[in-house]
Amino acid sequence: MQFMPKVSVIIPVYNCEIYIEKCIESLMKQTCMDFEILLMVGISQDKSLIKCLEWQKKDRRIIIVSREDAGLGDARNYALKIARGKYVAYLDADDFYEADYIEKMSAPLDADDTIDISCCGYDQYNGKNVMPGKLPAKEGQVILDFKKYIDCVPAPAVWMKMFRRQWLIEKEIEMFDGCCEDQALHFVLAAQVKKIYFIRQPLYHYNIGNEKSLVKTLKSRLDYAPAIEYAIEYLKRKNLYEENCSGLINSICSTYNSFLQETNYNKELVKICENFMRNYFPE
Repeated sequence: MQFMPKVSVIIPVYNCEIYIEKCIESLMKQTCMDFEILLMVGISQDKSLIKCLEWQKKDRRIIIVSREDAGLGDARNYALKIARGKYVAYLDADDFYEADYIEKMSAPLDADDTIDISCCGYDQYNGKNVMPGKLPAKEGQVILDFKKYIDCVPAPAVWMKMFRRQWLIEKEIEMFDGCCEDQALHFVLAAQVKKIYFIRQPLYHYNIGNEKSLVKTLKSRLDYAPAIEYAIEYLKRKNLYEENCSGLINSICSTYNSFLQETNYNKELVKICENFMRNYFPE
């Protein structure tokens, strides 16, 4: 009989040999073990694939897909197509879960089928010390519109959320293939999620010590415009753009203001920002 898991955990893996052990170990310690692990292994320059293969020998729930992904978004989109779980969760290869992440994140979805996604808090670690991250303002169910989603969800990151797989498929929700894929998805979800369950615990541990992380690069700022264009095109295709346009503008302006300050008004970023605003929001 084919194994049909409750949760599919999707992990893109690229040059993460020094982190992948801790990441997978956090799954092996889960209080709920009804899951499969989809390791989407890019063409790495280190021993990431070897370490993944070693883990696969130990646990039949591990599925390895080795392919030339263009980025995180492409890897996650392909994984969603082959996932078998009722729910989908995401985990970055340099991060790790709290032991009860899957149990606590799936419980609200089990209890109420009108809840679209669950969302927890996270903390930060640098390999030695744990520091505060962000937590939802309150515990429990919240009914949302676009603005409330943007205001209430602690961060745009996909990894602090659990989704109904069929809901993602029915809404045709995929990720932008490039940097800022989480920010693009953030706006798509804001327009589609009607009810969310918040968990005020840092169930996800986010690694801020990985100096090779894309989040730390200028490219992650330069790619913001094409990522948001991707989200805008989705909203237009679904006839969700006009009703959510004002909230979209406010959030984009706030993000660009932060990016420009962080990069000391990098000339290339300034030009991209000006062109983007001129094309989409000339007012």
